[in-house]
Amino acid sequence: MANTITTSANTIQISVTDKLHFLFTAIALVIAAYAIAFRYSWALTLVTSSSMLFVLVVYSITTPLIIKKLQRLEKALNTAASIAGEIFSSIRTVMSLGAQQSLTDKYFSCVDDVQKHGLGMSLQLGIQLSPIWFAMYSSFALAFWFGLKLFREGHIANISTVIM
Repeated sequence: MANTITTSANTIQISVTDKLHFLFTAIALVIAAYAIAFRYSWALTLVTSSSMLFVLVVYSITTPLIIKKLQRLEKALNTAASIAGEIFSSIRTVMSLGAQQSLTDKYFSCVDDVQKHGLGMSLQLGIQLSPIWFAMYSSFALAFWFGLKLFREGHIANISTVIM
């Protein structure tokens, strides 16, 4: 029980501090990028922001699936960790009764379950990340095409606005 509580508390602490840092960094980056982009060309900024809608839709569909898989993975990890903790806390009893092989087999069956759940997440992550990369490269192409169109029509004075 103590092992599970300690593991859960450490996981929560690490995940909150990491995610909070990334959240503030991402928000600051987006605000600064939009401020700079709107200064140079509001039309180009709005056109290239269209990919953000696609990314939000993809994330809203795939994230619940990944969270379900991750919860199963965490449950399997906790089971394996609790078995290992029980074995190490009662190592004298295990050695005196000769139960090493049966407990080792029990632990490795839990580890195999963890591996199965981890490999199951790879498909979900691929389904989530491939449209994101597609949106990013499509946004680059759209920015260059629309930026050159705005430059040819005289809405942008300098071509370096498109390149930046």
